[in-house]
Amino acid sequence: MTAARKIFILTMFAALALLPVTAPAAAQGDVTIFILSDEITSDNERFVSLQFTVRNERGFAETNLSPGSIGLSEPATNITLVEDRSQTIDIAMLVDLSAGANTDLIKETMRSYFLNYYEDGDVVTLYFLAGEERQPIVADVQTQARALQIIDDIPEQEIIYSLEDPLTFVRADLRARLDEGDPLPRHVLHIASYMPFPDETQLVQPFRDLGVPYSVVQAHISENTEPLQELARVGGGLYADNEFGDLVLPDEQFTPVSSLKLLFDEIAETRTVYTLGYTSQDATMDNPRTVDLLVTLPDDRRATTTFTYELRLQPPELRFVNNNQVQPVRIPDRVDGGTDLTYDELEQTVTIAVNFPDGIPRELTIVRLEVIETVTGQIQQSTLQPLVPDDNGQIDLMWSLVEFNAPDTITQVDVTVLVEDSLGNRAEISRPAQVNVLAAPPLPTTTPIPTPLPTDVVPGQGIAGIAAFGEGETGVAATSAGGVGLRTISILIVIIAILVVLVALVISRILQVYRLANEERLIVEKPEPEPVEDLDIAQAEIPEDEAEVILVEEEPEVDPMEGVLMRIVVREGYEQLEGLESRMILVRDEEYIAGRSQDADWYLSSPYVSPLHCRFIVEEDEYFVRDMNSKNGTYVNGDRLNPGVQVPVPVGSEVWITRKIVVQVFDMKSNLDDEDFSIGMKDASAMDGEDLVYQPLPGIQPLLEDDKGTDEEYNPL
Repeated sequence: MTAARKIFILTMFAALALLPVTAPAAAQGDVTIFILSDEITSDNERFVSLQFTVRNERGFAETNLSPGSIGLSEPATNITLVEDRSQTIDIAMLVDLSAGANTDLIKETMRSYFLNYYEDGDVVTLYFLAGEERQPIVADVQTQARALQIIDDIPEQEIIYSLEDPLTFVRADLRARLDEGDPLPRHVLHIASYMPFPDETQLVQPFRDLGVPYSVVQAHISENTEPLQELARVGGGLYADNEFGDLVLPDEQFTPVSSLKLLFDEIAETRTVYTLGYTSQDATMDNPRTVDLLVTLPDDRRATTTFTYELRLQPPELRFVNNNQVQPVRIPDRVDGGTDLTYDELEQTVTIAVNFPDGIPRELTIVRLEVIETVTGQIQQSTLQPLVPDDNGQIDLMWSLVEFNAPDTITQVDVTVLVEDSLGNRAEISRPAQVNVLAAPPLPTTTPIPTPLPTDVVPGQGIAGIAAFGEGETGVAATSAGGVGLRTISILIVIIAILVVLVALVISRILQVYRLANEERLIVEKPEPEPVEDLDIAQAEIPEDEAEVILVEEEPEVDPMEGVLMRIVVREGYEQLEGLESRMILVRDEEYIAGRSQDADWYLSSPYVSPLHCRFIVEEDEYFVRDMNSKNGTYVNGDRLNPGVQVPVPVGSEVWITRKIVVQVFDMKSNLDDEDFSIGMKDASAMDGEDLVYQPLPGIQPLLEDDKGTDEEYNPL
C-alpha cells in the first residue's frame, strides 16, 4: 500500500460523518420478543431460566438491556439477565454481476465478510446474477473455506440482469424457512456496482414486511449511488458506499472499515441472545405455569410475549429431630411382688422433621414407620400413619415396644421412615437404633413358717413304750408319772421349734447382711470397743501353778478401703435419708444402683427418689452415671440427663439425685481425710454453714438452675 493511499484512508475515517450511509435509526414500530428455549423448567429451588432475543420491526436486534428492563406476571426475586452473541444467523447474499460491474471490489467485499464475521453454523446462501438464465445461480455455503473458493472463481459477465425474478426466488426461499418457525435472524445483503433498472427499487418492500432487512453494499468507482441507496431505504436495511474502493483494507484479512464495518457490525448484533433467570415466589401448586414477559427498551418502547414452564417439585427431605428417641429404655417391674412382669413404656414417640426444598408445602399421603431387627432381619413393626406436619414441619410417629419384653437385653434395630407427598414424590430416611430392656427385679424371698405341734397325741399313749419298759411292780407308778413326762416332752418340743426358728432367722439375717455388704448396700461399721478399766497387774491374783505367760492371738486389722472403686460423698439432703450412718458411701462394685427400692444397692428413703433412680458405673478407672428413667431426674453438674444415656462423671463432679440430694464423686486418690462424714450433732452446724464449705474442683462446671438435656456426646467439662 502506497503512502498516498494510506493518507487517503485516514482522511476517509475523519470524514466518516459525511459518508452517504444510512445509520440504524431508532425504530418507532413494533418490537418483537422471540423465545429461543425449547423446554423451560424450574430447578430444585424454583429457579427458572430461559433464552430470548429482541428485534425491531426492521429485523435488527435490540441490545443493552438490563434486569431492570424485565417485567414478569408472577412474583419473582433474584432476576438476572446475561447478554451474549451466540445465535447463528441466516443471510441471503445477492451478488449482481451485470456487465460493467467492478468484480474485484465485489470480491473484496465478500471476502471481508467471510474472513471477519462468518461463524460456523451460520446459514449463508449465495445468489449470483450470472449466466444466461433469468433465475440466479444458487450456492449454499457450509464452511468458510468453501465460501472463499467460490469467491475466487467468480467470473465477469457481459449480460445486464433484472432484479424481478431473482428477488421473487430469494423471497420464496426465506418465506419457506420462516413458515417452519425457525427464529433465526435473517438478512438480505445486496452487493452490486450499480443498479441497471432503477425503477425496480420497490420490489424489495415485501422483505421489509417480513421483518427481513434488505441491506446494500455498492462496490464501484464513480457510479450513480441514488438507486442503490433507495433500494436499501425501501428494504429497511443499511447502505455502505465503497465508491473509492477503500472500505476494505487490502491486507491478508481484508478488514472492513468505515461504513462497511458499521453495516457488518449491525448484522452481527442480531446474534444477541439474552439469558433470563429468576426465582419464582409463587407458592401455589399450579403446574405448568404460563408467564407474561414484558421488555422495556431504553427509549421506553415495550414488547410482550408469553412463555410456559414446567414446575419441577422435589421430593421432601426428612430428618430425625431427637436421636435419643431411637434409644428407648424399658424398665421391668413385678406385678404385686409376684413372678409376672410389667413394663413402664408401651410405645416410643419418633419425631421426624419434613422439609420441602422447593418451598411449596403439600399433603403427605403416605407416612410409614418400619422397625427391623438388625441381626435376624425380622420386621418388628410396619405401620402406615397418614399424618399432617405441624406448623414446624414435624410429625410424631408411634413406635410400639411391646415386642421387646426380654429382661436384661439390648436389641439392635433399624428404624426407617418413608413418606410420599400428594404428587407421588417419595423420600426415605433410616438409622440404626437399639432397645434396652433393663434387668428384672429379683424374685421375692419366702419366709419359713414354723412347724405346728402335732394335735393327735392322746395323753398316756405317748409313753406306752416307757411304761412297757418299766413293767412290773412299778407299772402303776410309771403310768402315773407318764402324764408329767408328756408335758415335759411337749414343752421341750415347743422350745426346740422356737430355737430352730430363731436360728433360721439369725442365719437368714447373717446371709442377708453378708450379701448386702458385698454389694455395698450396707456399710457395717465396726463398733468401738467398750472402755476397759486399767488393771494393776501387780495386784492381780494369779495362781502360782498358772503363773506363766499367756499369749493372746490378735485378729489382723482389715483395711476398710480395700476393694473400694469409688467414693460418694453426700453433700446436701442427707438429713432426709433414714438409716444413713455416714455421708461417705464406699462403692466396691462396677455398677451401683441408687433408688428407693429395697432392691437398690444404695437405699434412699426420700419420697422424691424413684425405685430404681440412677446407676453409677466404673469402667477402667473412669466414672459414669446413667439415669434409669427416673421421674424427678438425675443431674450432672447442673445438666439433666436423658434416660438411658451414659454420661462421664469426672472426679469431684456434682450429681443431683432429684433436686433434694446432692452427692459428689471421688476416687481413692482424692484427699478427704480432713472432712467429717459422721451424721449426728454436726448436722445443724453443717446446715448453718459452720461445717466444711465445699468448693468445686477446677474445670468442673458449676451447677446452673436449668433443665437443659444431654445427648450421647455430652461431656460435663
